[in-house]
Order: sequence, then structure tokens, then C-alpha cells
Amino acid sequence: DDGKFLWHYIPSQASVVKKKRRLSLGELSKRIRLQKDLIQQNYTITIEKQPQHPVSANVLQPPSVMGDVIVSFQSKAKDRPAWKIWINSEHGLVVRTEIYDIKGNLALLSAFSELTLQPKLPEKTFTMTVPKGTKVTRSVEQNFQSVKEAQEHVSFSISEPTYMPSGFILSTVIVSKTKQGEKIQLAYIDGMSSISVFEDKRTSSSTATSPKTSKEVAINSTVKGTFRDHGLLKILDWNLAQDVHVTLIGEVADSEL
Repeated sequence: DDGKFLWHYIPSQASVVKKKRRLSLGELSKRIRLQKDLIQQNYTITIEKQPQHPVSANVLQPPSVMGDVIVSFQSKAKDRPAWKIWINSEHGLVVRTEIYDIKGNLALLSAFSELTLQPKLPEKTFTMTVPKGTKVTRSVEQNFQSVKEAQEHVSFSISEPTYMPSGFILSTVIVSKTKQGEKIQLAYIDGMSSISVFEDKRTSSSTATSPKTSKEVAINSTVKGTFRDHGLLKILDWNLAQDVHVTLIGEVADSEL
């Protein structure tokens, strides 16, 4: 992250993807500040001061910087992940983040093992150097606030969901065009969790599937799809029409997806 762009280096594919910078997990404080009303609407929030890190015999806890305040977010709908963050109140920093799946299992842990304030770092530390022989792909994306606006920039008809779990609102519509074709993303948020609907003109999924991680499911009486469980993320894809493929990715319960 160089402040303007996010560089994604994928060694297995020998490729680098450079995208305009958007809100990321690393900016949790900013997300909570911007979406506080939506979060309060959909989550029960508890604040505990001067806590100790929980000790579990089943979870190996890596060393982490201590926070003196814990803020917990529990979904009122009980069908999406729960969050717990540790804050160093002196500096207002989130020093530890835990996300639990629908069953209550720890699914993601992010923590600082060491923290130095105002460090002296050389400028080259923040310079992204693409390894030699690596293919660089530039992602061209356009962001819109409504489906109506985005529709004017794609050749196929955008299909909107007729149902969305309680509390989710449309955040943005992203249109991207590559040599492979056009793709749109309808991004929905409830303040903490997200659901994305991807639609493109390909007739099959671009994601490799394995019998161990995927299973065939019935979308309706005539359409079959593929479901994959990646812990926090649940993925469901199918062909909506002969030339339109849909991928649904959500941080919600299987039944909701």
C-alpha cells in the first residue's frame, strides 16, 4: 500500500495487480467511524475497559501488544460473524482484531506482536518493487452509487437481488472491463459484514473448484450452482442466463446465502 494504490503480488501466478486504494481491514477505526449508525442498527456493541487477553486451552495465542479496551460487535440477526477488537486508548490504535464465524469459532486473528510509535524508517520501505519477469495487470474500475448509473456503462442487463438479509444496504456498484469481458460487483454492507454479487459475461466460474471444498446445490427447480465454504466467506455461483455468470460472496450463514 503506497497510500494511493494497493499492489497485490501473487507469486503462484507470477502477476501483480495494482488497484486504487479503498477501505481495508487495516483501517478498522475509520470504518467504524464512518459507518457507526449502520453498525449500531445491526449489532449489539459492548465495551469492556482494562481487560486481560482471554486465555483458551484450544487456541494458541501469539504474543500481541496489550490493549486496555475491548469493543465487541455481536450481530442482532445471529447469522453473520462477530467481531472483537482491542484498543490502545492512549493512542487510539486497534492493536488486535478477532473475527468469529457463525458457529462462534475464531476464524481470523490479526495482532501486533510489537509496536513502535514514530519509528524512523527509510523512504524506500514504502516503495513497491515488482520482481523481474512478473506480469503487471492494471485493473480499470469505475465506482457508482446506484445500479441505474452503472447500467449505462455495461452491455448486459444488471440483475438486482429481490431479497437481502436484514440490515444490509447497497454501498457501491463497481464496473470493471478486461480482455475477458465485463464484470460488475454489487457491494452490500451492514456496517461490519458484507455481501457481494458479481455478474459477468462468462458462462463458467473462473475459480477452480475441488470436490473436497465445493458441493452442488439447487438454486431453484431448474438451476444448479456450486457452493464453497471458506470459513468467514461463503461462495455460491451459477449461470443466471446463457451468457451471464453470477458469483455470490457473503459473510452470512449458509442458509441466508
